[in-house]
Amino acid sequence: MVVEYGQQTRYLQIRAKRRLLVDRITYKAAFAKNKSWPDPREYSDYLVNMRLQEAPRNWSIRVPKLQDRLSKRAPAAEKAKEKTE
Repeated sequence: MVVEYGQQTRYLQIRAKRRLLVDRITYKAAFAKNKSWPDPREYSDYLVNMRLQEAPRNWSIRVPKLQDRLSKRAPAAEKAKEKTE
């Protein structure tokens, strides 16, 4: 367990240093081209990723049951029949 935490710590340090380097390079490139930095799309991708990570992994929670979907359609189908008559 201690080895695992040590590995995770080292990995996160490497990722942080890499991110720092990449950010400096992209910032300089954006500044030279007079573009906005950071890229707005990057933040929206981050938000999507966070939403997906927080989504429940249980299929029965995410997908509505067939009976629930049919019961919601039933009143709409009855109204359509009434309008045609």
